Amino acid sequence: MSRQQKASSLSDLARRSSGDKRKLTPAEIRQQKASASIADGNGSGGGRVKSTPETRQQKTSTSRADVRRASGGKSKTSAPEAHLGGSTPKRRVNSRAKGARGELELAHALTAAGFPASRGQQHKGGENSPDVVCEALRAFHIEAKLTATCKIHSPAQLALWDAQAQRDAGQFRTPLVIHRWNGNKIWWVRVLKPGWPAVWLTLPEFLTSTHIWEPV
Repeated sequence: MSRQQKASSLSDLARRSSGDKRKLTPAEIRQQKASASIADGNGSGGGRVKSTPETRQQKTSTSRADVRRASGGKSKTSAPEAHLGGSTPKRRVNSRAKGARGELELAHALTAAGFPASRGQQHKGGENSPDVVCEALRAFHIEAKLTATCKIHSPAQLALWDAQAQRDAGQFRTPLVIHRWNGNKIWWVRVLKPGWPAVWLTLPEFLTSTHIWEPV
């Protein structure tokens, strides 16, 4: 609607308001003015349509459809799924590599202390596959544990390590869990002599008292 038509409509509205037997109420006059203003905005392209929940939902749906078309219809994996799916194999590889490194480092530490040692047979379990083989310590079954952080005060982790060492040690060897963590140069020996409470000793302390911990 042009400005001239709008002015004419308002003038006609005023004439009808003054000539009718029943005058329009102020509310009716405002409603008719608002209707004329909306018609004028739609006709000229200069007005704005009020946003409603329905129109906002339509815009959101349209935006999502545009995104899907732009990405070829493929939905991306969520961040947690992508993280877990992509990093699990890597963590397993890192865990095995860290375990092998810990076994080598412990074998070198024992050798340097006068107890020649080497890595044992791996991935078999049982009495014939300790992490570290040392002829001078044949009365013991050794499990080497190199971790990023200290686990000495972690009951849950120690329970797992103890169960593994005790299971693989058999009846005639004393289980040992020998632990070190990143940033610490000392190896700590957890002695699990049957019938005795578990004891933590530094590696030098243990090597100078092995006769105490040998099985009876």
